[in-house]
Amino acid sequence: MPSKSSSQFSSIGIIGLVVMIGLGGCSGPSLQIRNSSKPQSRIEKSILNSSTLGSSSSKALSGDGLLLLYRSDPEAAIRRAWEMQKKNSTRQRREALAEMSLDQGKSLEKKQPLRALGHYLDAVKFSGVGASGQARGGANSELEIIGREAVSGVVGIVHSKSVNLKSKTSIFGVQGVHRFSVAEGKRYVSPSKFDLLVPAERLTLTGLKLRSVGQRGLGVAMLGKELPDHRQLLTNPYIPRGGYGYPLNARIEFSDSSAKLVLQDLMLGADARIDGKSVPLEGDFSAAIASYFDERTSHYSGFKAMIRPGNYNHRAGLITIEPFRKDKIPLFLVHGLQSRAEAWVHLANRLRADPMVRDRFQIILFNYPTGNPVAKNAADLRDALADFKKIYDPQGRNPYLKNSVIAGHSMGGVISNMQIRTSGSQVYDALFKKKLDEVEIGTKQKKEVQRRLFFKANNEIDRVILIAAPLRGSSFASNTIGKIGSFLIKLSFELAGSVMEQFDFTDIMTGDSGAAFSRPRNSITSLRTDDPVLHAVLTLPVRKGVKIHSIIAQANEKAPRSEGTDRIVRYSSAHLEDVASEKIVLNANHTSVLTNDDCLEEIWRILREHVRAFDH
Repeated sequence: MPSKSSSQFSSIGIIGLVVMIGLGGCSGPSLQIRNSSKPQSRIEKSILNSSTLGSSSSKALSGDGLLLLYRSDPEAAIRRAWEMQKKNSTRQRREALAEMSLDQGKSLEKKQPLRALGHYLDAVKFSGVGASGQARGGANSELEIIGREAVSGVVGIVHSKSVNLKSKTSIFGVQGVHRFSVAEGKRYVSPSKFDLLVPAERLTLTGLKLRSVGQRGLGVAMLGKELPDHRQLLTNPYIPRGGYGYPLNARIEFSDSSAKLVLQDLMLGADARIDGKSVPLEGDFSAAIASYFDERTSHYSGFKAMIRPGNYNHRAGLITIEPFRKDKIPLFLVHGLQSRAEAWVHLANRLRADPMVRDRFQIILFNYPTGNPVAKNAADLRDALADFKKIYDPQGRNPYLKNSVIAGHSMGGVISNMQIRTSGSQVYDALFKKKLDEVEIGTKQKKEVQRRLFFKANNEIDRVILIAAPLRGSSFASNTIGKIGSFLIKLSFELAGSVMEQFDFTDIMTGDSGAAFSRPRNSITSLRTDDPVLHAVLTLPVRKGVKIHSIIAQANEKAPRSEGTDRIVRYSSAHLEDVASEKIVLNANHTSVLTNDDCLEEIWRILREHVRAFDH
């Protein structure tokens, strides 16, 4: 009869399995777009309702005897109000003019876009939120609400291709002729570049609690979405199928009679020079991250990819979540067991809150089916990094790529650690008695053995961050949950099986590896604490000059460090001697460490250190 403790453990194992299956089948987040901005206050609701004027504007028109005229002939009322404003300027009249112009722009936008554009430009100018205005510091006045909505209207009309963007266009407004154009320059992008261009405040993300990362400032935060065509998907293996999401800022710059729409890519700079001063721009960085994960999630299940990796091997590879920038340092992120690239959504989102990360690094994700053995996953990552270099730096001359950073969580940390070490024949010799050229196996199998067990350190990786990495394995891999998970994993090709089909087991395996290879080789069994590959890897030399940083979670803050655990990986498994730094994140478990503030601060610190070293 099983003991009470073993019975409880079995129950936990079954519950854990149910949770794993449930997580694997969850539907992903959804990014929904509203037709208009969502009012945040009663005043904003009144202003954004184009069928009625706000109380302040109605009072101003009533005082000037124009309210009845506005109801019967809005265009005439706007002209009369403008004449009165020129003679005796008041804030109330200006606000009424801005709101009337905004409402007229909305009413004319579909049928008469050029006239609507004139009203929108008037509304922006009346509101005072053009480039000559001051960035707001958190206030949400009536004029600012009107100005943001009017800028969004301008962007919508230009994006709909109702305006010729090749030259300045004369747009008529109540204040005169606006010589309208779209800004060009290194930081600026054309609205025509995007398949979707929408104000960030009109987006709603459901199914995922993502901390909002952005900044307050001048202009309107926008999301631009560029979808790839069939040719791009064939020629660029790193572009997401759902395309790129861009955090943008839209504003109108007025100068004399000219009006210029400025659409700025905030990943190339989140400020502007206004009257000789640096002014922050309104931005929403989370919207772009959310748009990527919204497109990806429904097409890939981390659990299914773990138990049937052969069905997902073709999906393994690097993914750039922004267009490749030759003047930014690659930051490769590698996920862990029963996971996928989307596991980085929270950390990638929060990393971008730091301007240093946005300006100096480009985040690149490695996606892979995690059911395969550690050695295969490491080989796949190695090949992916090599192919990335061939495409973007074939001559090896780009200093940014030659100083790449890689960060891996859990099993991702294990295979990241294998990118900075040179094997020689040490790993192979730890497993097999016979030399590879003495083993009579097919050419295909022999090449796969060489790919997995013979490797050199990557010359482009200059720094590695290991997060909750089971470098010496985890007891989780051999307990009830691990055994069930291992049983479920079905591989299309097993390295050990292909070798042992033709040879006596004891004839080719070393004593230490015999027991390990008597079990099916998959991700879980290869993460056992007695796995010979893991122990052989830690004896390999690290490439000279590479900096290693360890981030280790400890669930119980009162436990001695040497006895600490994140409930999956013990400190003794994750700890490495002679690292550049080791950070213990208290009150965090194996998965929550990625959303922990102390972990985020440590990664920021490491990346700043990397930038300082790179610049000098």
